[in-house]
Formats: sequence, C-alpha cells, structure tokens
Amino acid sequence: MQSQKRYDEAIKKYLLATEIAPDRPGGFVSLEAAYVLNGEKKPSLQTLKLAVEKGLTDLASITNNEAFDSIRSEPQFQQLIQNLPKTK
Repeated sequence: MQSQKRYDEAIKKYLLATEIAPDRPGGFVSLEAAYVLNGEKKPSLQTLKLAVEKGLTDLASITNNEAFDSIRSEPQFQQLIQNLPKTK
C-alpha cells in the first residue's frame, strides 16, 4: 500500500487494526508509519507514544524503518525511543 502512496486508506485500515487489537503495539507502529508518510507528524508522534504505552519493545522496528526518517530529530520521538530496549 505504501508504494501506491494511498496513506489515507492505510491510516483507516491501521486504525481499525488498533481497535481490533488495542493491546498490540505492532498495529500502532504501522499506523504511525502511515501517518508520518502522509505528512502528519503530530498524530504520528501521538501514535508512537501509544505503541510504547502498549508495550513496544522492538526498537529496531522504528530505527530501521525509513518511514520515520522525517521525525527522528523530533524531541518527542527521541524521548519516546530513549528507553526502548536495544535490539539488533
């Protein structure tokens, strides 16, 4: 879906996924990526916060994903990922 740049559709689908499985951080990470790729930094950062609150432990899923390049320097992004476990 990302290759077609239909981020609005992706956002709707990932929102549904987070409603179906609200305790799984993976859906929130995907939603965050869709938001940031759609140019929506604020909702992206809010969604990252939710992913961390839901138990995100896979730092690599964030740091190795180019979708997050545009928000990596944001102080809120740095603060949220600071305490995630370092994974390879």
